[in-house]
Amino acid sequence: MIADEYVTNNRNPLKNGMFANGVDNANWYDEHTEIDFRGSDVNVQNFIDAMLGTSPRSIQSNSNSSLLVYVTGHGGDQFFKFQDEEEITSQDIANLMDKLNAGKKFGKALLIADTCQAFTLFDKVETPNVLSLGTSLRGENAYAHHSDHVLGLSVIERWTNGFVNQYSRSNSPKSTLSDLMVAPFPGKAVLGAHVGIKENAIRFKDVLASDFFGPRKSKKMPPKMMKSKSLDQANEQVAQIDTASKPAMETSEVKRSLAEAERESFTRQSSGINEGTHDGTRQSLYLESADLVFVSVLSALVSIILAAKVIEKRDTKI
Repeated sequence: MIADEYVTNNRNPLKNGMFANGVDNANWYDEHTEIDFRGSDVNVQNFIDAMLGTSPRSIQSNSNSSLLVYVTGHGGDQFFKFQDEEEITSQDIANLMDKLNAGKKFGKALLIADTCQAFTLFDKVETPNVLSLGTSLRGENAYAHHSDHVLGLSVIERWTNGFVNQYSRSNSPKSTLSDLMVAPFPGKAVLGAHVGIKENAIRFKDVLASDFFGPRKSKKMPPKMMKSKSLDQANEQVAQIDTASKPAMETSEVKRSLAEAERESFTRQSSGINEGTHDGTRQSLYLESADLVFVSVLSALVSIILAAKVIEKRDTKI
């Protein structure tokens, strides 16, 4: 479940990609990513139905399954919000786990909440063979690890970032959940909050991380943003412009024309994009983004007359 179309959102300049640590690092979204519920389909009832197997898009689990549930977003004292409109409570979670256990839907389960006051979401869970972990206790907040200056957003939580790094560096097939999820986060020094754990019949230190996360796989690296040949050609053409052949354009008109050109280019870039786009198309989108950056910087450096020429050439191409 994912609550928004992040990879194709108009505010995302890196279409068809999700990056926790910048575009030069692993892309968390590719052609193998499967999302069964998105947008308005992400609600409490669909979540419960999918877990219980009463939805056409349900988890196909049995008594031998290792069931992993991870939630991140806005949480509080014994609740977690869906779409900022409805909530699932700690009692709902407890009832759900009891029903799953009665229906033999798992052999062991791991519940993770990375939110403010996260551990309170599992206050009422007493189902056997269930491990629960919250990244903050009652009265504590969970914090983002860092923001991305390109997106202008916080992109990953501190605990989640720490766990992913621990897991990616772990070379031992015998690493336990405690080794990777609990031990690296003592006190409040790392997270600014305390990690809370609850163990019902099984213990974090006795369960292998690979039971829930499988063997580590290398992530496909996304294409890097680069300057295309068309930019080099445009640069050469601009250098040959006779700046004395055209009258100067007013500064306000230059800014207005640049803004209109960028909006038109952004509209062309956004149209027709879908989540199944392959790497070649993604690379072309990165180049279009680079074109915009190049023209914007160029217009700030050259004279008003030269900027007018650049706009005129862009309009001709459009």
